[in-house]
Amino acid sequence: MVERILELMAKHGVKGNQLTSSIGMGHSAVSDWSKGRAKPSYGALVKIANYFDVSVEYLEGKTDNPAPKHTEVLEDNKKQQPLSNKKAAAILKALADADIAKEDEDLDEDGIKVLSDFLIANAPMLKKLMNKDG
Repeated sequence: MVERILELMAKHGVKGNQLTSSIGMGHSAVSDWSKGRAKPSYGALVKIANYFDVSVEYLEGKTDNPAPKHTEVLEDNKKQQPLSNKKAAAILKALADADIAKEDEDLDEDGIKVLSDFLIANAPMLKKLMNKDG
């Protein structure tokens, strides 16, 4: 995993401090990862994947295809209107009701992954539902 991150940094001419600054990590994170003192969290992997426009699965070594799975969803979302307050409130209520998130807490890494995977897998159905509710 760390090897892929270092390869991407070299390929794009990105220094460790540039990457960590861009994704909101401590300045020594890349050094700690490369020396085996720490591993990137799932949240960090998501940020790194977005930064380099690759998939988390690619960073994790689960695939050799760097293309993010969510590319089509993201392209479609560029055409979508922002969520209304009503829709956003309904989503937040559903997350709280499902005990995925509390109003005063951030999602943990597992919650982020579960929610992200669900949204990507169900994007067409969710789009239809959102367009119905106006």
